[in-house]
Amino acid sequence: MMHGGIEFVEKDVKENPEHLKNLQDQGIFATPTIFIQDTYIQGLQLDRIKKELGL
Repeated sequence: MMHGGIEFVEKDVKENPEHLKNLQDQGIFATPTIFIQDTYIQGLQLDRIKKELGL
C-alpha cells in the first residue's frame, strides 16, 4: 500500500491471528504498532513516526 508517498504493509491482527502472535512473540501487546526498520512505535504517535521517517 502507499499513502502520502510512503509505501507500507498493513497487517490486520483481527483478520490474521498469526500477525498477533508475531507481535506477542516480540513482547508487543498493543496495537497499532508501527515498524520503521529496526524501530517500533506503539500507538498513533504522529510526531515520532514523522521523525523516524525523516519528514
